[in-house]
Amino acid sequence: MVMHIIIYILQFIALFFNLSAIFIGYIKSTCLIPCEFREGYSNTGIENNSDGVSEELKNDAIKIAESIYGNNKGRIEIAVNRYLSVYNTVKNNDFVIFFNSGGFGWADFKVIPTWVTIIDGIKEYLSSKGKSVYVINFIRTYSKFWSMKTEADVIVGHGTSKTDELTGMIELLLKYTKCKVLLTGESQGAAVCEFTVQRFKDSPRVFSIQTGSPFWNLSKPFSRSLVINDNGRHYDTFALGEWGTMIKVHYNKVVHHEEVIDAGNIFNIISAPGHQYSWEFNKVRNEIIDFIDKEMLSNSEE
Repeated sequence: MVMHIIIYILQFIALFFNLSAIFIGYIKSTCLIPCEFREGYSNTGIENNSDGVSEELKNDAIKIAESIYGNNKGRIEIAVNRYLSVYNTVKNNDFVIFFNSGGFGWADFKVIPTWVTIIDGIKEYLSSKGKSVYVINFIRTYSKFWSMKTEADVIVGHGTSKTDELTGMIELLLKYTKCKVLLTGESQGAAVCEFTVQRFKDSPRVFSIQTGSPFWNLSKPFSRSLVINDNGRHYDTFALGEWGTMIKVHYNKVVHHEEVIDAGNIFNIISAPGHQYSWEFNKVRNEIIDFIDKEMLSNSEE
């Protein structure tokens, strides 16, 4: 019993450290590091390939990178190469799916088994409709203490540093390809999706599917966003901000070994009942298919 309580206390200390990292990183001024676009299923960096791109496209990519990284030539070069490589990789697809993970944003969707089913389900459904799909993991943060600083922007409701580079990539795809873009994300990544998709209200080719959007995300989704905060089996305690319930449930899990229903893990520490979503859950699958049919497949650019 004593050991369980000690473990419980240590877990909360770890949570405090994680939150402190966000806060301290937010008030410390550091340079942004270019985000990374990785191939979805292998989670490896997309091969560097800028062959054959037009000067106009290259110049637009440079302007976007300069607007984010100022006079930092090294980071501008990295960002431009990644933009052009993604363009060459996905340009002939009907849909490009960008996945935003929860937590600090350095995970790929394959570390979340239930979200693998969602990505697979979306891809297979679109493929059954004759659409080609490419999946990209958007790695928005690196697992370093000060790199976490930009995640604070999302929590306090700005999200600018997270969305500028993703926005730039989408702008290039909209201008130079016929691809439609689907932003997907869970938990903290859902907030990043919404901040980004809000910038494309006038573009009928950009969509968003989100699960378990955090309670601090107060932005109102518009018609091309699907936000699922109830998996149909248990309401999402994290999306509703029910910390009392989460703490009680986590205590019973640690001390009394009670099972938690459809639990998601906040910062890999706190169990949040209902904060788990899967294509196998009828409500989740049906809402996504309905959204794809009514919004993504029926929608065409004017």
